[in-house]
Amino acid sequence: MILGITGAIGSGKSLVTQSFSRRQWYVFSADECCRLLWQSPDAAMLEKVRKHFGEALFNEAGKLDRQKIADAVFGDPEKMKTWLALLYPALKKTIDAEIARCRAEKRNGAFEVPLLFENHYETEFDAILAVWSGKTLRHARLRQYRQLDEAEIVRREALQMAEDQKLELADFAVVNTADEAWVECQLDELEKIINQH
Repeated sequence: MILGITGAIGSGKSLVTQSFSRRQWYVFSADECCRLLWQSPDAAMLEKVRKHFGEALFNEAGKLDRQKIADAVFGDPEKMKTWLALLYPALKKTIDAEIARCRAEKRNGAFEVPLLFENHYETEFDAILAVWSGKTLRHARLRQYRQLDEAEIVRREALQMAEDQKLELADFAVVNTADEAWVECQLDELEKIINQH
């Protein structure tokens, strides 16, 4: 089973992905992959970034700066679209290679891809799991654990599909509104369903 995992910012996708790792699934994080891509970009990508953004996304050492990227692109849908167009071909290539490896090894894979539906990746996976938490709880988590203020949360949410819509489009759901044990219970049931097929 190659499972795509998605959900809104702060919903608990990483918690679910970590559980799959403990269950001996191969796990993949699109956010982590993107971080590695912009931390160690190839020359062609750097040239494209400079062409579209100039030096605005670079620090004094000439390296791409995470905070400058966030400040520049998260509040501007057009800049975000441009940034994703630069980054996502390499991400897609990596996802495709990792899915192929899982299939060749006959191994279950859990792929955490926050913008899965937004980038039309749903056809790459055998099934999609949406993690849902509700706005109030998600916002509280984001303020507490990621130190994002409400304006920044709203800004980032505006660039994503609504969480209820992701839930409707997914094949499976995990509701992350209680404790970790509740999430584990739901994943136990999901694994039973998956293992029956």
